[in-house]
Amino acid sequence: MIKVNKIKKNLLKKDSIIKNVIDILNKEENKICIIVNSQNVPQGIFTDEDIRRIIIKKNYNNIKVVSSYNKKFKYCFSDDDEISINKIFRKYSWVNILLVINRKNRKLEGIIDKDIFKSKITIENEVLILAGGLGERLKPLTNFLPKPMLNFSGRPLLESTIYSLKSSGFKNINISVNYQSSKIIDYFGDGSNYNILIKYFKEKKKLGTAGPLYFLKNKKLPKSILVINGDIYTSLNYKNLIKFHESKKNDITVCCHDFVYKLQYGLIEKKKKLINEKPETTFLINSGIYVFNSNLLKHIKKKQYLNMDELVNKIYAMKKKVGIFKIHEDILDIGTFSAYEYAKNIVK
Repeated sequence: MIKVNKIKKNLLKKDSIIKNVIDILNKEENKICIIVNSQNVPQGIFTDEDIRRIIIKKNYNNIKVVSSYNKKFKYCFSDDDEISINKIFRKYSWVNILLVINRKNRKLEGIIDKDIFKSKITIENEVLILAGGLGERLKPLTNFLPKPMLNFSGRPLLESTIYSLKSSGFKNINISVNYQSSKIIDYFGDGSNYNILIKYFKEKKKLGTAGPLYFLKNKKLPKSILVINGDIYTSLNYKNLIKFHESKKNDITVCCHDFVYKLQYGLIEKKKKLINEKPETTFLINSGIYVFNSNLLKHIKKKQYLNMDELVNKIYAMKKKVGIFKIHEDILDIGTFSAYEYAKNIVK
């Protein structure tokens, strides 16, 4: 059990706002925020899935937690034995953390992580990383290296993604390569140095952002496929994304995040004021991360150029269930020089 004094930073009072919750979920290793009263009695929780139901709304930051927290949290008592606790985890398979409560006064004594009951966590879902792009906007940096191999904090960006996937439990990683493919293949090999399995799909011609899914078409995969653009970095826990996709029974899950655009001029309006100096507008944009049910690969008929927007829109038009997963964690696309310089100071 992790005792309360070790998780103080995970606790919030009822008068807090959603921004405080997001700060906790982004910073703390135990991805849970616990709402307590003045006597340290739990009132509710926010997990990754709880918060994503809220942040899809506009102006969510200042929403009071008291109106939004999950009151139906799962817990055990501090005097329960390991068999009883394990039984709770098995019964509620989607729950990763139990609150530990004093049976007499109902005060919070700590938390128990499901992972302590597993010696090794493995996620069977296949991953496809798209790493075949030319990186035209980053020339001359990409004259000698493919964009996913650009250096961040002493290692390639793609390696940061692979470490993140490995830490989440993924072991089957496929990388679609084209431009300067040998630089990627020689560096990562078969994945044995990372204790994972890496396979490569060589694009003889450019296949776009969805075309490489064709390579997985005949594998008859039993589980959904995680697809990631090779030129992005995010601190997202990919395990939470798969869990979301499966719990919502989506056919496709598309990740998105907020993009704030600041106009460099004063906007002339005729509403509350005449001049609105350099206003900001927030857009919800595609993050370049997707989860596909494997049975959808039958709709990719040929090995040909196909972009992800075409494929997703085609399947959406077929009335399949396409869900949105909003990322609140750090996410960077290194497609431009400014984004690349910014990312170098963040990627660890």
